Amino acid sequence: MDSDTVIYHRYEEWGRFFNEGVDRDADLQQFVNHYISSAWFQQLIYDPFREVYYRFGKEQQDLRKSDGEKNTAFDAEWKIFLLDKDLNPMGAYSLDSKRFNPLFTFVSKEGLFIYDNQREHDDEMVFGIFQLSDY
Repeated sequence: MDSDTVIYHRYEEWGRFFNEGVDRDADLQQFVNHYISSAWFQQLIYDPFREVYYRFGKEQQDLRKSDGEKNTAFDAEWKIFLLDKDLNPMGAYSLDSKRFNPLFTFVSKEGLFIYDNQREHDDEMVFGIFQLSDY
């Protein structure tokens, strides 16, 4: 693929998701700390039923809580970014990261299914459905 076939999309409002890198020679704990405190995105998820894209993003957070306890990646604020079929931003929605796990998702005719941590038994998989009211 050469540079003539690449289309770049820049989203200025996503600037808060910019991170400083970590040194390639860093030890494992430095990588873990960087992972916890940094902002990051997941891949785009296409919804062919509504012709939109979803993208989950984890915002930056402090490595430690005010009481000194270490945060986890799921203590951060998560957003669902919505883009139209041409990748233009349409909006962002907050996700309750204590309840929903954006690492396990799929799309169906009903909407975007997101794994729900609230379940009665460990052998269950429960999903919440993110639905767009205009579709």
